[in-house]
Amino acid sequence: MRLLDCATLGLKEFNEGDIPEYAILSHTWRSQEVFFEDMISPNDAELITPEDVYFYSKHGEMLFAKEHRVGELSMLTGISQDVLLTCDPSLATVASSMSWAARRVTTRPEDMAYCLLGVLDVNMPMLYGEGGQEAFIRLQEEVMKRSDDQSLFAWRNPTEFVDSPNITLTENPFEDRPYSSTNKGISIRLNLLPYRPDTDESGVYIALLDC
Repeated sequence: MRLLDCATLGLKEFNEGDIPEYAILSHTWRSQEVFFEDMISPNDAELITPEDVYFYSKHGEMLFAKEHRVGELSMLTGISQDVLLTCDPSLATVASSMSWAARRVTTRPEDMAYCLLGVLDVNMPMLYGEGGQEAFIRLQEEVMKRSDDQSLFAWRNPTEFVDSPNITLTENPFEDRPYSSTNKGISIRLNLLPYRPDTDESGVYIALLDC
């Protein structure tokens, strides 16, 4: 892992067992993102290292700390207060985590999937050029390997989850059924309900997810 040293403004590489405490800085830019090459010769501008999260006005006035307005921040972002205070995204369902990225606008379509790797605690190679949909399918498959959270199947891409931050798992799941990805698609068993049984759509069913 490479981290930016705020004292020297240089990059340092750490092995897995030697990683120190570090902060993740959310940054904004005008026409370009900050790339790795920019960090080789950085300047004193966009670089701060707070131990906590503080919000400032555009005039540089400190407005408030995260913990003092966590309720409002939760309403604005759709992220639960528990996750905001603990910084533990595993407290949220997969569907809720997807909703956090639903309004993101990325330079490359694949980054809509790649930006969720840390949030969902999965690893996969980043293959720019594969396309956003392919990247998202791979993300879905990686999540499936480590989680039985069926809210995983309540979406086809992140933008469809924009209004779904409150999806939770059912307290009494129907059955603890494993599922997997096969060479012919997803293999999963779900309870079904008829959809409009008295119409021409009598052969259509609704699959019930445990969420």
